[in-house]
Amino acid sequence: MSETNEAIASLRSSIDVLHAIVAGIQAQVCTKVDTTAFSALDSRVTACEGKISELRTPVAAQSASVTDLGVSAKADCRAVSKLTSRITGERSGSSSVDQCQGGSPFFVVDGQVFANGTTIEDAAISPARLKVETDKLQIDHPVLDGYRVKLAVNEQGQYYVAGVGVGMSHVTSGLKLGPCLEEDVRRLLREELVGAGAEKAINERLGKIELNLVARKCREDAAKIIIEQRLAALESVVGSLKLG
Repeated sequence: MSETNEAIASLRSSIDVLHAIVAGIQAQVCTKVDTTAFSALDSRVTACEGKISELRTPVAAQSASVTDLGVSAKADCRAVSKLTSRITGERSGSSSVDQCQGGSPFFVVDGQVFANGTTIEDAAISPARLKVETDKLQIDHPVLDGYRVKLAVNEQGQYYVAGVGVGMSHVTSGLKLGPCLEEDVRRLLREELVGAGAEKAINERLGKIELNLVARKCREDAAKIIIEQRLAALESVVGSLKLG
């Protein structure tokens, strides 16, 4: 009888030890899974933050470029006459108009200087060359053809020439600004492609980590079930011993 009691006591002690082991394993599993999950989330957030690029200031609306301007004296006179009629119709009535006379390249309307079409096409600005010099870039490119005139409106609602662009669209559209600039463009494209590849690799790595976590959780759940089954078997043995 004493041997039976000792066996029962030993089994109970083994059961208590197994319960303690199961509790420890559960705590370790929960802690490890939570730590790994938080680590994965932290790495994902870090990767996202590293991918955010600096935003530039939004470009304000620009005045529309005007092409195919008339260069005849008739068109110039009509423009001056229209401005004159608008100024006369204003309340002040004190604005002055100096019309283009004697082939002058400019004329003044209410203190604002205007350039006529003849000046724009004058040989004094043709041929023109585009010259840019920096530490890493030197450009000396002839402007072949074409120009653009930018118009703006003053407070009185008058249109005036705010800028003249000579041949820039034809030069930049073909990337004919020299080998240095083309090499810079290629380098930027390579950096963008490498950045996209790095992001794809990070996403694939995160997916593998998530799959590993799921597989590990399944294995730990299976081990937990096996331990519970063994505990149930031990408890049934203890119960049968008590009945015996």
